[in-house]
Amino acid sequence: MRYPAHAAFIAPATERSALWRLVLGCGVALVVFALTLGAMTGLLVAVVGSEALAVWIARLQEPDTPIATLMVLSTFLGMVFAALAAARLLHRRGLLSLIGQNGHVSGDFARSAGIAFAILILSLAWFLWRNPVEANLAFATWAMLLPLALLAILIQTGAEELLFRGYLQQQLTARFANPLVWMLVPSLLFGLAHFDPAGMGSTAPLMLAAATIFGLLAADLTAKTGSIAAAWGFHFANNCLALLAVAVPGSISGLSLYLTPFRFDDTDVLLPMIAQDMAVTVLIWAAIRTALHR
Repeated sequence: MRYPAHAAFIAPATERSALWRLVLGCGVALVVFALTLGAMTGLLVAVVGSEALAVWIARLQEPDTPIATLMVLSTFLGMVFAALAAARLLHRRGLLSLIGQNGHVSGDFARSAGIAFAILILSLAWFLWRNPVEANLAFATWAMLLPLALLAILIQTGAEELLFRGYLQQQLTARFANPLVWMLVPSLLFGLAHFDPAGMGSTAPLMLAAATIFGLLAADLTAKTGSIAAAWGFHFANNCLALLAVAVPGSISGLSLYLTPFRFDDTDVLLPMIAQDMAVTVLIWAAIRTALHR
């Protein structure tokens, strides 16, 4: 499966596509990400002091306040730096090559996000009609934080798209023609990055499956359109609803307007909901793919 737009998207990756470069690039990315987290930790120590560091680390492990959530989302800047460093040092490529230059980047992002928001809001309305929710943030506080929250989610989702659909998908496609490699490998890694058995308990495997499926759909949108913009818009809208509207207690819930009355260990309630969310995700992908057909 190769689309003309995908061929143009991977063209910058073909000149230096040796597998050793990709492996070493992943190592560089991990080191840069770790160094960025270390620098952020040092900054946190400078602000709150070393004695309070353990308290703040505990808060960040279950970010249920606005500051903690924004801090967690800000760590994804390290993923941006990681993808850029790997692409530059091992493949002599820059930011625009990771995003893709199909001439429709801003339009693809806006249309994809708009379609995803429309369907997700309908899905949310259905959820709210059938399920009670609990207040989390006061509306005035939520509205005041909204611009900063949207920027943080834009960075977080963009970072993941740069790394998984930009760097990894591009370099794997340049090396392997089989979509089982260039679609499945980044998607599985994306799913594993969201795998949290300690926090999600018995729902963790299904959440892993849901994240992997999203990765596959995002990979297809990237291949079809020749840039990460459509996948980024889809990802952005999805995370906005998950982080800002109704969140599950124990997740990244500090910026959410409402909380569900159940937690991740309430598997009888959550399992069918996750399955429904997966179906909605596929519906959104199909709608975006149809709208962006060229």
